[in-house]
Amino acid sequence: MLTPKFCSLCGGKLNQVYCEADSRFRPTCSICGEIRYQNPDVLVSCFLSWEDKLLWIKRGTPPYKGKWAFPGGFMELGESPHEAAARELREETGAVVKPSELQLFQIGHISAIDQIYLVFRGELKSPDFHCTDEALEVALRSEVDAPWDQCANPEIEASVRSFYRDLANGSFSVYEGELVDGFHRFRNVNHSRA
Repeated sequence: MLTPKFCSLCGGKLNQVYCEADSRFRPTCSICGEIRYQNPDVLVSCFLSWEDKLLWIKRGTPPYKGKWAFPGGFMELGESPHEAAARELREETGAVVKPSELQLFQIGHISAIDQIYLVFRGELKSPDFHCTDEALEVALRSEVDAPWDQCANPEIEASVRSFYRDLANGSFSVYEGELVDGFHRFRNVNHSRA
């Protein structure tokens, strides 16, 4: 994450000052004393199923334009994680799912780029979706015909395969994960019926 250089309130220079209350250095304005807190971004995505298939998109925008991924993006101010996931799904595929119909599938963090990610799961009521400016192609894929060799984030393959397995079993777990040095580690934190 880039460290800001100037105060957003008065324009003064920010210096790294040790904050006793937090036991860490924080960017602090040399003029007005305002502390600039930096927090992780929250990324949301959706694993949407139709029968035994999962909804994939071929990305239409950087990064990874032309590679396969899942509908997702960053949370906006004023929306819940469920609302953000449903919005991103609609923006990228035209598919409409109520936020209340989405269930948490995975939560994790990517320390290297200061992001928290939340993956939700849900079911399409019908295969009603289409390409958008953000998705060059939208397709339902079973595990055997999934575009593993063209995946934008190949490090998540084991996680996606866990979804396919849970889908086949009709019983979903919630997973916790972390992406470290290009390797995605995740573990089951609970188990529940669909």
